[in-house]
Amino acid sequence: MPHRSALALAMFAVTALSACQARDGDSQPAAAAKPAPAQPPAARALSSALGNIQVSVLAQGLDHPWGLALLPEGGFLVTERSGQLRRVGADGAISAPLAGVPKVFAEGQGGLLDVVLAPDFATSQRIYLSYAEPGDNGTAGTAVATATLGADALTEVKVIYRQEPKLEGPNHFGSRLAFDGQGHVFISPTIGPPRRNWASCKASWSG
Repeated sequence: MPHRSALALAMFAVTALSACQARDGDSQPAAAAKPAPAQPPAARALSSALGNIQVSVLAQGLDHPWGLALLPEGGFLVTERSGQLRRVGADGAISAPLAGVPKVFAEGQGGLLDVVLAPDFATSQRIYLSYAEPGDNGTAGTAVATATLGADALTEVKVIYRQEPKLEGPNHFGSRLAFDGQGHVFISPTIGPPRRNWASCKASWSG
């Protein structure tokens, strides 16, 4: 993970391109909205083997932005690793953190990680979040929760996956979520040394 710095979300416009047991989580405390920058940096043109890319800064000032989901009506949901979920408008306006986000283990590389929209989001307004969940005695492990997205809060938050056993240490956290189109969600959990061999163990929650 990158060190804390002045961070920005970038919108990429491609100009030439061929084509387990569930339990509710505790919520994070609220914080303030962040204003859109008055004068964002100028767009940059980059070249790649697949075509030219125009890079424009959409929003600045987010705290370790980690996951991003494009909303059907425009704008984005963005996770901040420190535990906030925010809306970012197409104009770069950054909302106050949404209420109802589960409590996260925001140390080292741990925190609020991925966010994706459910396949039936248009009718259900359901989203999925992956995050480092705090355990006992300083341990933590990857968890996944579903929730209903409202204008300024999450409701009906339900944990659908918990990594067991939870591990000590703040490093080697990372998670992505993906759907297969057949009703399944795939979760990449946290595995760090000296437990790399757990990744291939189907009997382990980390496999």
